[in-house]
Amino acid sequence: MTLGVLFLRDRLDCLLGGVMRWIRKSMKKKEAVSPRQMLRMAERAARKGKSEDALNLYARLVDVYLEQKAGLRAVAAIKSARSILGPGPRIQGMLIKVYSRMGLKGDAKREFNWYMGRIGSIGKDDIFIFSGMDYEEFADFMDIMEIIKTKKGSYVIRQGHPGNDIYIVTEGKFEVIRDSTRVGILEEGDVFGEIGFFHHRLRTASVRSVDKGEVVRLPSAELRGLCNKYPYVEKRLETLYTERLLKKAGEDLMLGHSLSSYPVLHLHVSKGEELTSPCDGTITVVKKGTIEIDYDEEGLSVKRFMGPGSVFRHPKITARVKAASDVEIIQADTTSLGDPKDMP
Repeated sequence: MTLGVLFLRDRLDCLLGGVMRWIRKSMKKKEAVSPRQMLRMAERAARKGKSEDALNLYARLVDVYLEQKAGLRAVAAIKSARSILGPGPRIQGMLIKVYSRMGLKGDAKREFNWYMGRIGSIGKDDIFIFSGMDYEEFADFMDIMEIIKTKKGSYVIRQGHPGNDIYIVTEGKFEVIRDSTRVGILEEGDVFGEIGFFHHRLRTASVRSVDKGEVVRLPSAELRGLCNKYPYVEKRLETLYTERLLKKAGEDLMLGHSLSSYPVLHLHVSKGEELTSPCDGTITVVKKGTIEIDYDEEGLSVKRFMGPGSVFRHPKITARVKAASDVEIIQADTTSLGDPKDMP
């Protein structure tokens, strides 16, 4: 085969490759879904009851319209979604954000007030983690909310099951059950699930609807992203988490009240450091990290590890207690309590 033939063959291969790339590119362009097609797909999914698929399609459509600087079409698409699916938090959150992005602050605020007036007696400021938040910030959280309707006796979460989402009671009452015993009641505005959110642990209690009710679910992955954007929300969740730990410790020790009733110290202990008790009768609650307890049992050396939520009383610990990782602990001075049931 001559050099001329080889050269010609290489040129033909290059030309053929270029033609094929052009054909593939053209096919991709033809396969691209137009905004009108996307709207029809979203409406079809909504009418078939596929709400999640429909909402995702509407959200994509709104993004396309905003990229095209077609804000009024984005508003029309969201109102189409609302007419079919109803005024849920995600739809309303999208509408508020689009109005804000268009500079129509008055319309955004009006839509926010209209929605809040529809959802019953509970308001944004009745929920600790959202109190004082402006409507534009709150719209970000509306965008990730899922409303769950409950029937009498239905469970929202179950003790011992995995879960790290946060829930807010927006209607009705819910009982908190631990080891088959009711330990509390949750009412409108109450938040639960924060122990699982911070530490990906199994649920420490079940939450069951007393009658018909409603909760809002905040999925953990999306909520963590918003906590990065709004750090004060994470701080408020951590405040609730601390209160829940102290309450649970009181229940575990059968004290009849939360450890928050007593003087407490919040301590950070570095990995490898020993934990000390400021006085006899101190109860320690592990908030973050893991502690290690080394002690002798019938002549054998025993090592035990305790993670977040674990509780122990220092008078009965005659072993070495140290931080197996960087830890945060809460120590409560309960010397006036008498002799509550000891934790191991």
